[in-house]
Amino acid sequence: MIILKTQRLLLRPLKQKDWPSIQYLRSDADVNKFVERPRAASRQEALDFIAKIHKAYSDMTSYYWVIQLKDDDKMIGSICLWNFSESRLKAEIGYDLMTAYHNRGIMTEALEQLIEYSFNTLRIQSLEAFTQFNNTASLSLLNKFGFVKHHDRIDSDNSKNVVYVLYNHKP
Repeated sequence: MIILKTQRLLLRPLKQKDWPSIQYLRSDADVNKFVERPRAASRQEALDFIAKIHKAYSDMTSYYWVIQLKDDDKMIGSICLWNFSESRLKAEIGYDLMTAYHNRGIMTEALEQLIEYSFNTLRIQSLEAFTQFNNTASLSLLNKFGFVKHHDRIDSDNSKNVVYVLYNHKP
């Protein structure tokens, strides 16, 4: 499993012991204010989600990293690549972060590392992000890295979502 490091963060594989953080991230009203996804309101639902993530990784259909501070092994968020195109040249990104860690530049640091890994190691040519049109924090993050709104794309699963794309301009 791949571990990525930044100045302050460790992006590591998801472990069984992370189930309380998964339960929080997938059930907290503030974290999920702009996300429509299945909740993990119980320990078992969190463990089922972890099993699903491990299977997707072994099937090579998803990369999922726990975000943690380097000096603390507690999961504070996650960032992932998934929904790969058949050619594996395009992938969707996803991320979430515990509210206590918002506005500290943590997701900026994690996303910068994910973009670098995606483009330079995996040779992905474009990254897509689906976010609600009124999620100003997510829109600001995406704009910071040069993602542009893809006006021709719609999310058939969520009419509130807009699609942003970042292209890899490196050969």
